[in-house]
Amino acid sequence: MVTPPFAALAASRLRPGGVWRLATDWADYAEQILGVLDAEPGLRGWRGRSLGRAGR
Repeated sequence: MVTPPFAALAASRLRPGGVWRLATDWADYAEQILGVLDAEPGLRGWRGRSLGRAGR
């Protein structure tokens, strides 16, 4: 679902300082998401959190 074209679209729609929250329970998918976000120039400087979920 989080693909390079979708990440580019989301980046083009976010306001400066906007937030895009993503969560998954699948570690492999989380790694894929991180790779997509890292590769998207419009999302440079994004801040990720731990791959673990809060409160677990």
